[in-house]
Amino acid sequence: MLVAEKLKPHKLVQRISEDDLNSHIKTIGTDIAIDYAGMDVTFLSIWYGAKQFNELSNRVIQSSPRRPKHIINERIRVKSYGANTESNGDPRIVLWPRNPKKNFRGKDVLIKDDIADTKLTIARVVIPYVMSFQPNSVQVATMLTKTSHYDKQAADVDIKYHGPDIDYFALGTGLDVDEYYRYLKGIWELIWD
Repeated sequence: MLVAEKLKPHKLVQRISEDDLNSHIKTIGTDIAIDYAGMDVTFLSIWYGAKQFNELSNRVIQSSPRRPKHIINERIRVKSYGANTESNGDPRIVLWPRNPKKNFRGKDVLIKDDIADTKLTIARVVIPYVMSFQPNSVQVATMLTKTSHYDKQAADVDIKYHGPDIDYFALGTGLDVDEYYRYLKGIWELIWD
């Protein structure tokens, strides 16, 4: 396993196996496929963390007998962590979608994120940005949730589709710390020594 020499001493403990996580993603993808069956939909994945979740769930959606008629995949990158395990509280868009006016206006938009931690990134940055283009609807899907960390300021944000609820700093399957461990399979807990 790659050792992140730049980080302070730590250990990793696998908490969700790749197979178990894929089972959760399959359930999420199936639910999305059914709910958006026959529709035109835009998936907005929050990169880089949700890139793998988006790809894995899209495979399930595309193979479903009931699925969206047409899917547009967009991406946005929002930074709020850096080398920390706590959000800095000031999430900012650092990579903008390619054609938001065309892909959001009047469309059903599903925001896909790796984890709903405080929900502030989605509530303060991503949803207002998408809403500025007057979509038909906006929903949220996340691979993981941390309901114990939800911020009261984001209480009105509903995570319609989600995987397991956790209470630790997670790595793997897109989740990272300062760009380390993003490509681990499954979900791992980071524990500082």
